[in-house]
Amino acid sequence: MDAIYKTFRAEVKSVNEEDGSIDLFIPVSTDSVDRDGEVVDPAAFKKTLPKFMKRPVLVASHDYRALTSQIGEWKRLKIMENGLEGKPMYYVGEGNEQADWGYKLAQKGMAAFSIGFIPKEWADGDGVKEPRRTYKEVELLEISQ
Repeated sequence: MDAIYKTFRAEVKSVNEEDGSIDLFIPVSTDSVDRDGEVVDPAAFKKTLPKFMKRPVLVASHDYRALTSQIGEWKRLKIMENGLEGKPMYYVGEGNEQADWGYKLAQKGMAAFSIGFIPKEWADGDGVKEPRRTYKEVELLEISQ
């Protein structure tokens, strides 16, 4: 199955301009049903998050074609009851305009983030009384801005 992308807005907690880090909460998996009628259960990341953290990439717009599309990395990701909490570090001031602009947007709370994942396990619902699909296990590939 192809990778799937889900988009969520972030709430900025703090900004460190010296190292390019921003502490923010990214609800990449919540109980809310998205516009496709789907839900990513927060526990869906449990098995594969350690693998992702070996190469925790933050990319621009799910673009893997250019090296400058990697605009940072995730210093911390933690599964919470209502989602996935993350702390990114942007590669600011290093000659990558995409990283600099992504950092500015995130700093202002104007960044939207999207996860790219491979579904491993899911449950289909009727799409009326329950979500059309609930992802129970996913392999997180990247988080994009």
